[in-house]
Amino acid sequence: MHHLLGFRGHPIVFMLLLFALAGIVVLFTMLMSRRGAWRGHASQAPFVSSLTPHAEALRLLDERLARGEVDPEDYKARRELLLTRS
Repeated sequence: MHHLLGFRGHPIVFMLLLFALAGIVVLFTMLMSRRGAWRGHASQAPFVSSLTPHAEALRLLDERLARGEVDPEDYKARRELLLTRS
């Protein structure tokens, strides 16, 4: 018999091991994609938040301040408005 990658034995055993490894890789990939661990950029996959709409709005406002999209005075006014509406 041929020595397949240093494997001694019947070729069918090697093929079964190869299929088992492929199955494990497919299973791992499916589980990770369901968990969302491999989500790409926002344009590639939508972000699903577990936050309430109110908490999500505050989080987005915080991000906008951090990116410099809103000035601190505008941030305070918007945050106050969000906090009084809860």
